Amino acid sequence: MAEIRDSVDQLRLHDGDPVLIEELEAQHRILRALYDSARELYDAGRADSLLQADFTAAGMGSWTFENVYSFVYEQTMALDPGSGDLAALITDLDYEDLIRVAAAESRPGA
Repeated sequence: MAEIRDSVDQLRLHDGDPVLIEELEAQHRILRALYDSARELYDAGRADSLLQADFTAAGMGSWTFENVYSFVYEQTMALDPGSGDLAALITDLDYEDLIRVAAAESRPGA
């Protein structure tokens, strides 16, 4: 993310292509939203053993930041980018609810 931010700064400093600057800024916002969402979910789950259990029960592995980030990333791939600002859509998802639903669906008899 820092590399993208540095590239944008350099492009602005040297009157770079505004379209490229806008694309890089959008990419940075999306990456930041992914990281921040994963970090918030991970931190919430560290204090919630039921959420961790549901995560594991849904087949997502153990409660590690890498696994949580992968889950957040996979959920965002299902979003329709044409329905708004992708970074905002990523931030607005209720990841805890998605985990609980996935765990409930994975239980026998569900």
